[in-house]
Amino acid sequence: MSLLPPAAADAGMHHGWPHWPTIPGWPHPDKDKDKDKDKEKNKNACDQGNTGIAYNALSFGATGCFTATRAFNGNSTNEFGRGVGLAGNARGLVSLDVVFASYGCSVSGNYVTGCVTTPGATFEHPITANIYSLGNLTTPIATVTQDFAIPYRPSADNERCTGDYAGAWFNAQGGPNLPGSVPEGGRCQFSVGKVLTFSFPAGTTLPDQVVWTVTFNTTEFGHHPIGGGAACYPNCPYDSLNVGATNFPNAPYAGTDLPPADTAYASTGRPAGPLGPISFAYRPLGAITTR
Repeated sequence: MSLLPPAAADAGMHHGWPHWPTIPGWPHPDKDKDKDKDKEKNKNACDQGNTGIAYNALSFGATGCFTATRAFNGNSTNEFGRGVGLAGNARGLVSLDVVFASYGCSVSGNYVTGCVTTPGATFEHPITANIYSLGNLTTPIATVTQDFAIPYRPSADNERCTGDYAGAWFNAQGGPNLPGSVPEGGRCQFSVGKVLTFSFPAGTTLPDQVVWTVTFNTTEFGHHPIGGGAACYPNCPYDSLNVGATNFPNAPYAGTDLPPADTAYASTGRPAGPLGPISFAYRPLGAITTR
């Protein structure tokens, strides 16, 4: 008994499957393949992102496309984020996604030259996400702290990454036409990107405009600096952990950035200064999901 409709059987589908006839209501494998190719292409896109959430500055390929970061230990930063306007009507807070960039190497410590990392190596570090109302940057309306397994950047690829990118690792999924991109595809990078998701307890209703931030402690900065007594010092991986910040084409893909342009929110210095707007040329990479 044939499982094909008569038209398909008459078309010779059981003799080597030479082609697929157009039959109303039946899927076409070539079209399905095209959809799969589109999904695969969009997965690494630097100029497209999810438009169906409250706010989104992340392109689909954000971890292979970001070109700038904000260092905490290197830029005297304690807390960092962005003021945003939320799209749609759903205001029940679910989560905040943020792109982080890890520059540390698990064996050598030094990310600039001679980076050596055990494949798959990670380090644990607590990070806090805060959501503030625009009118009160002192007390967050929602906060959560999570311990994350953060990857060390991979070892240096001295064959494909040379010249200005000597010591970088090769990211086969890296975006094209970016600093470090190579003509045959892929990209040399000095850090590895990771999207970290902060999940908030149910029950917080957000206003239409908020400031999202993240904060974590390093040797010298964060709201409670760890100091130089840690066993990992002076090559502690959290000192080489940055927050991604890049102006992806067409971003934000959902919601809006609050004016003025080229503004982030940060607490800097020691002792820690108050959280407030700072001049910053790149868009901090965050995404807010609501329900």
